[in-house]
Amino acid sequence: MIASDHGRRENVLLLGKAGTDADKARPHRDTSLIDASDRRHLEVVLLLCKAGADTGKARPNGATALMIASDHRRRENVLLLCKAGTDADKARPNGATALIHASDRRHLAVVLLLCETSAHSDKPRPVSYPHLPAP
Repeated sequence: MIASDHGRRENVLLLGKAGTDADKARPHRDTSLIDASDRRHLEVVLLLCKAGADTGKARPNGATALMIASDHRRRENVLLLCKAGTDADKARPNGATALIHASDRRHLAVVLLLCETSAHSDKPRPVSYPHLPAP
């Protein structure tokens, strides 16, 4: 949905009411939720979550909206996605979770938020992130 990509809240709302599938991604593109989360469109993320968008959908590389928001220090998006029931412990094929993304980038506020909500900091770190300190 191009409207979510550009943060057009009203268009997203109208498209949702018209029955547009927010979870359907265009070929070689992200879902609406991933687009909105990646581009800091907080109101659109909120609308899509309220409309029941699948917060667990991922890019072909396994990255979810929560992982992307964590990686880019988008604390408000992380909070919304966690409140919407996103599985914060979901891992990419390489084992990286949202918490590992935030830790790797030294986004302390996001790390704390994820630890307070549901992410498990006691999970073993994946082999592809050897520079992270052991929990």
